[in-house]
Amino acid sequence: MRAGPSRLAWCWFLIALFASLGANVATAGFLDLADPPALLRVGIAGWPALAFLGGTLLAHSSAAESEAAPIPPARVPDTPDAEPRLLEAAVPEPDAVPSPAPASIPAPPVRPRGGQRLHAFFATLYYCALRPEEAIAMRVQDVTLPGPDGGDQWCELLSHTATPEVGKQWTDTGEIHEERDLKGRAEGETRTVPGHPALTRILRQHIEDEQLKPGDLLFQGEAGGILAGSVIRRAWRSARKAVLLPHVFDSPTGRRVYDNRHTRLTKWLNDGIPPAQVAEWAGNSVPVLLAAYARCVEGQLPDLKRRLEAAGDLPEPADGD
Repeated sequence: MRAGPSRLAWCWFLIALFASLGANVATAGFLDLADPPALLRVGIAGWPALAFLGGTLLAHSSAAESEAAPIPPARVPDTPDAEPRLLEAAVPEPDAVPSPAPASIPAPPVRPRGGQRLHAFFATLYYCALRPEEAIAMRVQDVTLPGPDGGDQWCELLSHTATPEVGKQWTDTGEIHEERDLKGRAEGETRTVPGHPALTRILRQHIEDEQLKPGDLLFQGEAGGILAGSVIRRAWRSARKAVLLPHVFDSPTGRRVYDNRHTRLTKWLNDGIPPAQVAEWAGNSVPVLLAAYARCVEGQLPDLKRRLEAAGDLPEPADGD
């Protein structure tokens, strides 16, 4: 509120106060009059009200003026306009998705109960390019193995659920894991991935050694529960340390458990599997797959040249033409 209107409001208040006191005295003095003049009665009774009204109007008008006064904009140092950031798909570096990949997955040297079980888990990630949360959610009945007399044939894995770690504070059940649909898929949608004959042998032995039933989790933690991410990461680190040279162990090569998936997708593409088929097995769209792995595809140029040569060229001109 500005100083001028504030002082005027206080003046009107004091005038109203003295007028009210004077009116009371005058009223008491005129009580002896049998019939005081009407104009005098109106003046005595109305003057305090008029003074009070004037002070009130001044007070409110000054407050309104202060509220309506424009607020000067805050001074912001001049800076160049920030350009909007474009979100792009993360492109794995070639050294983070080694190709060719190792011919076998080492059994991680961890606790006796976890070693062979996690060997089968990592082999599944590597051979089928599953996300870790998809493999954790798989049950024995989701694996189709050839018959005992089928020899070394391909198996088939049905992925239908993901169980990522999200933290107890973010789940309705208070558990660390939350069951979800497959990433990038419609509700209830599944995908089938072929498993290499080497994986057939590993999974068959794993199911037999663990004495698993069809409804059991394929890869279990202690007491048959969900396999914890911390256990997986420790086992993977121990496995890398056991089989890699120190300088390779310290490098980004295969550092993350997720790199098993990256390695398989890169290998499929380098082996000439059509991108549409790789995307179907991986649970990605073709644009996302190519955006992420196009720079990791290598070694196909000689084969492409042979194909172009086999396709022929323009016919040679006939003699005499």
